[in-house]
Amino acid sequence: MKPRQGRVVVLPDRIYFGEVNWRKPRVRRVEVLHTGGKKVKVEGIEVSSSHLSAEVVDTSGGKVAIRLALGPLKELGEFRDTLRVYVPGDTLEVPVEAEVVGNIRVFPDRFFFGLVRVGRKEEREVEVFGTEGMEFKIEGIGNSCGSVFGEYYEVGPGRYKVKAVLLAKEEGLIKDTLRVYTDDPRQPVLEVPLYGQVVSEGR
Repeated sequence: MKPRQGRVVVLPDRIYFGEVNWRKPRVRRVEVLHTGGKKVKVEGIEVSSSHLSAEVVDTSGGKVAIRLALGPLKELGEFRDTLRVYVPGDTLEVPVEAEVVGNIRVFPDRFFFGLVRVGRKEEREVEVFGTEGMEFKIEGIGNSCGSVFGEYYEVGPGRYKVKAVLLAKEEGLIKDTLRVYTDDPRQPVLEVPLYGQVVSEGR
């Protein structure tokens, strides 16, 4: 009888937590298994970040289950780390990724004007709001594009409408960022991308 072929793998081979609130831990479970059905032995596991923990939680059925817990976190934005699983004769590396978000959210997450004719005025709106009952104040709006200006108004406690107004003066690509300044020390500036294309009347 031929020996069973296969190799040791970690599933999934990429761990993506998605959007994670900086204050709320998120948990994922991965499995280490042999594709040929052999029993797996894990000699150790390791992560680099102090905000990510890993532990073996189950070794039944010839597989090894690992529990990963992410958070609480200090920094907003992209989170990246690597889970290293040590098995006899090999080290398996699995990327770990997440997008760490705060309690102030923007929806939709960008202003998109599409095609705008020269001489036209177009407006787009997003909503800026606090989650978990958070209240905050918008203190101002700014950007670097002379043909775009912003304004805002409060629609409820911790909830605002933010408007971007495009004055299509000349042809060209509009690519800018509208900055929303708040009184929240963790999210003092919210950056909302802004896109559009100004074309001539004949196009």
